[in-house]
Amino acid sequence: MPEPDSLAVVAHHFYGEALGVADIDANLLTVNSSIVLTMDWDPLEFVRDYKFGDAANYMDIFNNVLTMTSDGCNVQALTCRQYLMQKWPANGTTILAAVGQDMLRGNIKVEASDYTIHWRKQPGKWRFWISGFIHTVVEFIRQLVWMGSVLRPSPEKGVLYRSYPKCELSIQSEQIAASKILDLAKTNSLYYTVTYSLEVVEPSINEGTCWQPLFQYPIMAYRPPIARRADSYQD
Repeated sequence: MPEPDSLAVVAHHFYGEALGVADIDANLLTVNSSIVLTMDWDPLEFVRDYKFGDAANYMDIFNNVLTMTSDGCNVQALTCRQYLMQKWPANGTTILAAVGQDMLRGNIKVEASDYTIHWRKQPGKWRFWISGFIHTVVEFIRQLVWMGSVLRPSPEKGVLYRSYPKCELSIQSEQIAASKILDLAKTNSLYYTVTYSLEVVEPSINEGTCWQPLFQYPIMAYRPPIARRADSYQD
């Protein structure tokens, strides 16, 4: 990441750009806005590249098979669904369910009272249009960028990699391409492009070498959103 917490930087920038103010007033968070997000992410590639035993379908993989941990020193042992619900209890499974159920179709729309999400799949990337209350839009951005960081193939079996997302304003050609793919009319949306880089994490006591052998292809998201398992968590 170019910043200590690029998700926070993007969120703050989006708030400022969308609202046209430097300081965010809580009363402004119900203002409607929208964003177009182009992500270097293909979850279908992820599930195809790994062996998930007797998993019946994509949702079975995410709900019952895929295991996540909170950081380099602890094994949290939660499924992807549980992990998302811990951080985003209001909508943590919304996108996950759509990804699992409609991954092959690649033309998905989810609507609720305070947001609309439409996305299209292309080879190696997904494009999202998210519209709604600005605080809801920003939370979906955080969730998507994080999911793109951890749900991706690692290059080498048995080697720990750390995934770094980078969020930037899209160049004009990307904006035009995204608008065309998503079939958007003239819009005042902000356009962001998210890319990722992977770096090998050298074994050390601080990176939890005791748990690494439990994972075939371990990937660690830089600054994951959950510091530790919540004592009161219940599925």
